[in-house]
Amino acid sequence: MAAEWEEQEIRGKEISGELDEALNVNVDLLPEEADNLLWARQNGLLSLVLPENFVLSDKSVSLQEQVSVRTRNVGRGSFPVYSTVGQLEERLLFEQYIVECFGCATESKAEGRSLDYELEYILCGKGSDAENLKEIVNKLLFFRFAANYMYLMTDAEKQSEAETFAAAISILLLQPETIEILKQIILVLWAFGESVMDLRGLLAGGRTVLVKTKETWQLNLSALFQLGTGEVQSEGADAQEGMTYAEYLQILLFLEKDAQLTMRTLDRVEQNLRLENGLDNFRADACVTKIKLENIAEIGNGYTYSFPAYFGYL
Repeated sequence: MAAEWEEQEIRGKEISGELDEALNVNVDLLPEEADNLLWARQNGLLSLVLPENFVLSDKSVSLQEQVSVRTRNVGRGSFPVYSTVGQLEERLLFEQYIVECFGCATESKAEGRSLDYELEYILCGKGSDAENLKEIVNKLLFFRFAANYMYLMTDAEKQSEAETFAAAISILLLQPETIEILKQIILVLWAFGESVMDLRGLLAGGRTVLVKTKETWQLNLSALFQLGTGEVQSEGADAQEGMTYAEYLQILLFLEKDAQLTMRTLDRVEQNLRLENGLDNFRADACVTKIKLENIAEIGNGYTYSFPAYFGYL
């Protein structure tokens, strides 16, 4: 499954790059109504995908103060690690812990934390909620972009719509030879617009299917170039058989590198202990995790009493 998601992300980036190349040469062929959509795609994607009533968090943290970034205290020695589960199972259990203990843009876990979008921070490591959400939106867009474009390639009716629209534009421009290139640009933009609707639905708390059908496709071609104008107010469909925003983040967690996942999670643990438990001076790199002592007491008359002590955090 991980390989499939990675391939889909790569394919989404490739399609986006192909669109950029085509637009660099043919952007003047598109109607003026496309300007807002194209600008939003390059500069204002976050504002384009946020549902109407979504309140964007303005919380931030200093990255230099995070345990994953700052110079850490380093102890000596090592402790053996015992495990009764395999590496994959261990990773999945850790990810389940992350999902259950930390909030995201659609599922808050606790008020008063230094960041609201904690899963997004663990995945992206930016200093503010807004920056982390923006990066997550870009990641999810590539996934949805590839899936939606591939669906369009199988839908003869929608391809015919795109060709008819392209023909109308080329006739107005007196350039009939541009029909095919315009058709391809329109199809890619249509897949992008549908992806925007998918993300709106996810951030509104809905579900989005992995693979589209005629029934689950949302955006009409006639509404495509209105996306960047604010005239399309739909928050996206809620497909009951689909996945939620948090479930999409779980896929991204599975693709993340172990070391980054662990250290950024530790960042959040440290911050939350400070704020929620009043432990202002708590530092994750100054913790004693295990200690074993051998105590010797002199009782008198040459007698001594020795006893061991062991302390550890589970």
